[in-house]
Amino acid sequence: MASAVRCTSCGYESCTRDPFLDVNLEVAGAGSVTGALERFTAGEALDGANRYRCPREGRPVRAVKSLRIASPPAVLALQLKRFGFGGHGHKVTKRVDFGPVLDLGPFLGLFGAAPSPATPAGGFSFGFGAASTPAAATALDDDALADVYGLLSQQTAALAGVQAVLRRAERDLEVLEGLAAAG
Repeated sequence: MASAVRCTSCGYESCTRDPFLDVNLEVAGAGSVTGALERFTAGEALDGANRYRCPREGRPVRAVKSLRIASPPAVLALQLKRFGFGGHGHKVTKRVDFGPVLDLGPFLGLFGAAPSPATPAGGFSFGFGAASTPAAATALDDDALADVYGLLSQQTAALAGVQAVLRRAERDLEVLEGLAAAG
Protein backbone atom coordinates (compact mmCIF):
# COMPACT_ATOMS: atom_id res chain seq x y z
CA MET A 1 0.00 0.00 0.00
CA ALA A 2 1.31 3.45 -0.81
CA SER A 3 0.37 6.56 1.09
CA ALA A 4 1.32 9.88 -0.47
CA VAL A 5 0.96 13.51 0.47
CA ARG A 6 1.34 16.17 -2.22
CA CYS A 7 1.80 19.86 -1.45
CA THR A 8 -0.62 21.85 -3.61
CA SER A 9 1.64 24.91 -3.39
CA CYS A 10 4.98 23.62 -4.71
CA GLY A 11 4.12 20.06 -5.84
CA TYR A 12 6.45 18.32 -3.33
CA GLU A 13 5.42 14.67 -2.83
CA SER A 14 6.13 12.42 0.13
CA CYS A 15 5.41 8.71 -0.35
CA THR A 16 5.43 5.86 2.16
CA ARG A 17 5.01 2.23 1.11
CA ASP A 18 3.79 -0.38 3.56
CA PRO A 19 3.06 -4.08 3.10
CA PHE A 20 -0.59 -5.07 3.42
CA LEU A 21 -2.61 -8.25 3.62
CA ASP A 22 -6.03 -6.91 2.75
CA VAL A 23 -7.91 -3.76 1.84
CA ASN A 24 -10.74 -2.69 4.15
CA LEU A 25 -13.53 -1.14 2.10
CA GLU A 26 -16.43 0.91 3.46
CA VAL A 27 -19.48 -0.39 1.58
CA ALA A 28 -22.18 1.76 3.20
CA GLY A 29 -21.64 4.61 0.72
CA ALA A 30 -20.83 2.49 -2.33
CA GLY A 31 -22.98 0.27 -4.52
CA SER A 32 -20.11 -1.81 -5.88
CA VAL A 33 -16.62 -3.02 -5.08
CA THR A 34 -15.29 -0.61 -7.72
CA GLY A 35 -17.17 2.27 -6.09
CA ALA A 36 -15.79 1.31 -2.67
CA LEU A 37 -12.25 1.24 -4.12
CA GLU A 38 -12.82 4.68 -5.67
CA ARG A 39 -13.81 6.05 -2.26
CA PHE A 40 -10.85 4.27 -0.60
CA THR A 41 -8.33 5.81 -3.02
CA ALA A 42 -9.94 9.26 -3.28
CA GLY A 43 -7.70 12.14 -2.28
CA GLU A 44 -8.30 13.77 1.10
CA ALA A 45 -7.67 17.50 1.50
CA LEU A 46 -5.37 18.46 4.37
CA ASP A 47 -6.37 22.03 5.14
CA GLY A 48 -7.20 24.39 8.00
CA ALA A 49 -6.01 23.05 11.34
CA ASN A 50 -5.01 19.81 9.58
CA ARG A 51 -2.55 21.38 7.11
CA TYR A 52 0.61 19.53 6.07
CA ARG A 53 4.05 20.91 6.99
CA CYS A 54 5.84 20.85 3.65
CA PRO A 55 9.59 20.17 3.96
CA ARG A 56 10.31 22.23 0.84
CA GLU A 57 8.17 25.23 1.86
CA GLY A 58 9.03 24.98 5.57
CA ARG A 59 5.50 25.95 6.59
CA PRO A 60 2.04 24.41 6.94
CA VAL A 61 0.33 24.27 3.53
CA ARG A 62 -2.75 22.81 1.90
CA ALA A 63 -2.04 19.28 0.63
CA VAL A 64 -3.77 16.19 -0.73
CA LYS A 65 -3.32 12.80 0.94
CA SER A 66 -4.00 9.67 -1.08
CA LEU A 67 -3.86 5.89 -0.58
CA ARG A 68 -3.17 3.66 -3.58
CA ILE A 69 -2.18 0.08 -4.24
CA ALA A 70 1.55 0.38 -5.01
CA SER A 71 1.61 -2.84 -7.05
CA PRO A 72 -0.99 -5.57 -7.31
CA PRO A 73 -0.45 -8.57 -5.04
CA ALA A 74 -0.74 -12.12 -6.33
CA VAL A 75 -3.94 -12.46 -4.28
CA LEU A 76 -5.94 -9.39 -3.29
CA ALA A 77 -8.17 -9.81 -0.24
CA LEU A 78 -10.94 -7.25 0.03
CA GLN A 79 -12.67 -6.93 3.39
CA LEU A 80 -16.12 -5.40 3.04
CA LYS A 81 -16.81 -3.46 6.23
CA ARG A 82 -20.38 -4.42 7.05
CA PHE A 83 -20.86 -2.62 10.34
CA GLY A 84 -21.56 1.09 10.79
CA PHE A 85 -21.25 3.19 13.90
CA GLY A 86 -23.35 6.34 13.94
CA GLY A 87 -24.56 6.72 17.50
CA HIS A 88 -25.21 2.97 17.67
CA GLY A 89 -23.79 -0.03 15.86
CA HIS A 90 -25.70 -1.48 12.94
CA LYS A 91 -25.09 -4.06 10.26
CA VAL A 92 -24.94 -2.86 6.65
CA THR A 93 -27.16 -5.25 4.68
CA LYS A 94 -27.20 -3.53 1.30
CA ARG A 95 -26.19 -5.33 -1.87
CA VAL A 96 -22.65 -4.71 -3.12
CA ASP A 97 -22.17 -5.51 -6.80
CA PHE A 98 -19.03 -6.99 -8.32
CA GLY A 99 -18.25 -8.54 -11.65
CA PRO A 100 -16.08 -11.51 -12.61
CA VAL A 101 -13.08 -9.21 -13.26
CA LEU A 102 -11.83 -6.28 -11.19
CA ASP A 103 -9.71 -3.73 -13.09
CA LEU A 104 -7.15 -2.45 -10.58
CA GLY A 105 -5.52 -0.08 -13.08
CA PRO A 106 -7.27 3.07 -11.78
CA PHE A 107 -6.22 2.26 -8.19
CA LEU A 108 -2.52 1.55 -8.78
CA GLY A 109 0.44 3.90 -8.37
CA LEU A 110 0.43 7.41 -6.94
CA PHE A 111 -0.53 10.70 -8.52
CA GLY A 112 1.30 10.65 -11.87
CA ALA A 113 3.20 7.37 -11.26
CA ALA A 114 2.72 4.63 -13.81
CA PRO A 115 1.14 1.45 -12.39
CA SER A 116 2.69 -1.96 -12.81
CA PRO A 117 -0.32 -4.23 -13.29
CA ALA A 118 -0.11 -8.01 -13.03
CA THR A 119 -1.99 -8.41 -16.27
CA PRO A 120 -1.87 -6.15 -19.34
CA ALA A 121 -5.16 -4.52 -18.35
CA GLY A 122 -4.49 -4.64 -14.60
CA GLY A 123 -7.48 -6.95 -14.16
CA PHE A 124 -8.02 -9.59 -11.54
CA SER A 125 -10.58 -12.39 -11.54
CA PHE A 126 -12.83 -12.93 -8.57
CA GLY A 127 -12.89 -16.43 -7.12
CA PHE A 128 -15.77 -16.77 -4.71
CA GLY A 129 -16.53 -20.45 -5.03
CA ALA A 130 -19.75 -22.28 -5.63
CA ALA A 131 -22.41 -20.73 -3.43
CA SER A 132 -25.84 -22.35 -3.44
CA THR A 133 -27.33 -19.33 -5.26
CA PRO A 134 -25.75 -16.31 -6.98
CA ALA A 135 -27.28 -14.06 -4.31
CA ALA A 136 -25.59 -16.08 -1.54
CA ALA A 137 -22.19 -14.71 -2.56
CA THR A 138 -23.36 -11.09 -2.46
CA ALA A 139 -25.98 -11.01 0.31
CA LEU A 140 -23.49 -10.02 3.05
CA ASP A 141 -25.31 -12.41 5.37
CA ASP A 142 -23.18 -14.80 7.44
CA ASP A 143 -25.81 -17.54 7.27
CA ALA A 144 -26.19 -17.34 3.48
CA LEU A 145 -22.40 -17.39 3.03
CA ALA A 146 -21.91 -20.70 4.85
CA ASP A 147 -21.13 -22.46 1.53
CA VAL A 148 -18.46 -19.88 0.70
CA TYR A 149 -16.95 -20.14 4.20
CA GLY A 150 -16.76 -23.92 3.82
CA LEU A 151 -15.01 -23.59 0.47
CA LEU A 152 -12.54 -21.08 1.92
CA SER A 153 -11.77 -23.48 4.78
CA GLN A 154 -11.00 -26.22 2.25
CA GLN A 155 -8.78 -23.84 0.26
CA THR A 156 -6.96 -22.79 3.45
CA ALA A 157 -6.24 -26.42 4.31
CA ALA A 158 -4.97 -27.04 0.77
CA LEU A 159 -2.76 -23.95 0.97
CA ALA A 160 -1.27 -25.17 4.26
CA GLY A 161 -0.36 -28.44 2.51
CA VAL A 162 1.29 -26.56 -0.35
CA GLN A 163 3.23 -24.42 2.13
CA ALA A 164 4.51 -27.53 3.90
CA VAL A 165 5.71 -28.97 0.57
CA LEU A 166 7.46 -25.68 -0.25
CA ARG A 167 9.21 -25.64 3.16
CA ARG A 168 10.46 -29.19 2.58
CA ALA A 169 11.67 -28.23 -0.91
CA GLU A 170 13.53 -25.21 0.53
CA ARG A 171 15.27 -27.43 3.10
CA ASP A 172 16.19 -29.92 0.38
CA LEU A 173 17.56 -27.11 -1.78
CA GLU A 174 19.68 -25.82 1.14
CA VAL A 175 21.15 -29.31 1.61
CA LEU A 176 21.92 -29.61 -2.10
CA GLU A 177 23.53 -26.16 -2.16
CA GLY A 178 25.65 -27.13 0.86
CA LEU A 179 26.77 -30.33 -0.89
CA ALA A 180 27.58 -28.44 -4.08
CA ALA A 181 29.64 -25.87 -2.18
CA ALA A 182 31.52 -28.56 -0.25
CA GLY A 183 32.36 -30.70 -3.13
